[in-house]
Amino acid sequence: MTPASPPTAEPPAEFDTYELVLLRLSESAPVLDDEASMELQRLHLGHFASMRAAGHLKVAGPLSDQPDESWRGICLYQVGSHEEARRLAELDPAVKAGRFQVEVMTWRTPKGGLRFPGQETSRLAVRGEAMLEVDPEIAHLWVTVSSRDPDRGRALRLLNERAVAVDEVLAEFSDTVERVETARVSVSPQLKDSAKARERVSGYVASVQRYVAVSSFDRLGELVARLADQDLTRVTGPEWALRPGSPAHRSARVEAARDAVRQARDYAEALGTRLIDLVEFADSEMLSDQRRRGGVFMASPAGFRGGEPAPDELTFDLTPVKQTIYASVEARFTMAGPDLNGVEPV
Repeated sequence: MTPASPPTAEPPAEFDTYELVLLRLSESAPVLDDEASMELQRLHLGHFASMRAAGHLKVAGPLSDQPDESWRGICLYQVGSHEEARRLAELDPAVKAGRFQVEVMTWRTPKGGLRFPGQETSRLAVRGEAMLEVDPEIAHLWVTVSSRDPDRGRALRLLNERAVAVDEVLAEFSDTVERVETARVSVSPQLKDSAKARERVSGYVASVQRYVAVSSFDRLGELVARLADQDLTRVTGPEWALRPGSPAHRSARVEAARDAVRQARDYAEALGTRLIDLVEFADSEMLSDQRRRGGVFMASPAGFRGGEPAPDELTFDLTPVKQTIYASVEARFTMAGPDLNGVEPV
């Protein structure tokens, strides 16, 4: 029969780090009568209680059957450094009185491997939210130029002339316009509206659409008016927006995270306990109703009777619409076991 192989295990990927404090009886410990000794013991235990309440001390207790009689107790702190653990341990009245000396060392255990009475026994889940209103950073315009003519070549020439005129207007607003892109070009025949005249072309319709990004809003009204004054030119917008990498998004996320922590602390305080650790933190969603559609401006077709030319400046303001940024996070915390008996009923 083949003997079983000895068990093996991989080293832990993560560790929890503690500061282990050994209390050693001092060689020069003072001699106390029973009453003074009991009073010092009460103060000694009160120090442990205050350290646990503050979240510094995980557990503490006396030793027995130790090979060295001077070893009297062990305290397990988790404060991040030897120096801080020593400082807190030396606040113990029994140490101050010269009864004990402290020795500090680091102890590492597999992450999550230890649980302590009254700690990490309850979980708290909250959703942090933030809603900010900020000024827009950019305005989107769509400028559609059209032409119509029985002759396809003339329809294209008219389209080109009108598109060039629009481009010349945009060039005059170089301090306002950030970029211009061609979004769409369309050329299509128009068929006669008759069942008998199948596939008989009566004319051609052509159009080109420009996307215009506007980053300075001081002359936006003037720009819209000038564009709308061009022949067979349709202006749609503005749509107010933030840039994708706007700092406003980060501000909303940070505020949502802070709101989650505030809520968790409020709940823990209401239950007479405190937060211990953050277990999970997730970005639930990042929403924004940042785009708001403006009006539509339509120029009169060439030769249209009764059409008034657009004014040099609009008679109403194109006031930017505040952008609402919403961020939401979900967080789960551990908290020390609450004392529900101490919660006052409403």
